[in-house]
Amino acid sequence: MPYMRWVIYVLVSMTSMVSALLGSTSERRMATATVVSAQLKTVLSGLSLYVINNWNNLVLAAPSPISYTLPGGASRNVLNVLTPTASELMLLGFLSSPSALATTYPLPSFGGGYSTALTRSPVGCQGNACSIELYAWLTSPVGGDTKKFDIHYVDNRALSSNISMGYSTPGTPSVINGPNNSWSYTLTGNQNAGVAMIHTYLGVRDFSDTYPCVFVACWKSPAASFASFPTRLNTVGDVRLEQSSGDLYFWTGSNWRTMFSNATFTSYLGANAGNTGSNNTYLGNSSGQALYVTP
Repeated sequence: MPYMRWVIYVLVSMTSMVSALLGSTSERRMATATVVSAQLKTVLSGLSLYVINNWNNLVLAAPSPISYTLPGGASRNVLNVLTPTASELMLLGFLSSPSALATTYPLPSFGGGYSTALTRSPVGCQGNACSIELYAWLTSPVGGDTKKFDIHYVDNRALSSNISMGYSTPGTPSVINGPNNSWSYTLTGNQNAGVAMIHTYLGVRDFSDTYPCVFVACWKSPAASFASFPTRLNTVGDVRLEQSSGDLYFWTGSNWRTMFSNATFTSYLGANAGNTGSNNTYLGNSSGQALYVTP
């Protein structure tokens, strides 16, 4: 009888230890998944802003280069406009920068680094008939040596209705499928199971007053100099700031013109014709061709 009590005691103790271990593993996986999903969602949000601000370009069959300014003032082009890096998204202003001089976006807590991709759908679409599929993923498996990432631990309440996650499996390590095969993406090169990816899409049907700059004139990103202002894909009334001078320009439909004054069309009258301060009286049907009268 004492022997049986001892056996029961050992079994109970072992069961408790296993339960505690499983509970610890479950909590650890859930914590990891929470961090992974949150960090990927942040990068996906930055990628969404990138798409929104460059929509008219990215729906073209051959998008034009997209430029950004380094902290020192030098201008660079995004290496591949359909696969911008997290650092490029940061320098474009779509992801938060850790410091004013930073040129590299912080690495994720798990999974090596970030990658992104954009694809147009359906195949053969043109312009605003297209939707753009957005993907952001971690470059190495989240689970380390186990090569596993348990999607069931992802808190989908942290995602919106059109955002979902998937991960590569041992059977098809190069292919990532969304829930219920709602989307699919094939990774290039040799891959391991356990690569976590987040996905969403944007199309004309998704735009609203929240994103007015897609189809109508608005303030656009500043540029280091007038020479770097884009001459394509502009909308009449677009406004840009030239950083080197602080001057504002608007797009007329054929060229960029300075706002409020123009050396060709403006005349100055008065004893202080060189003074165009706050006491001026403006005459004319448009400020771009105004007549300035100074006291």
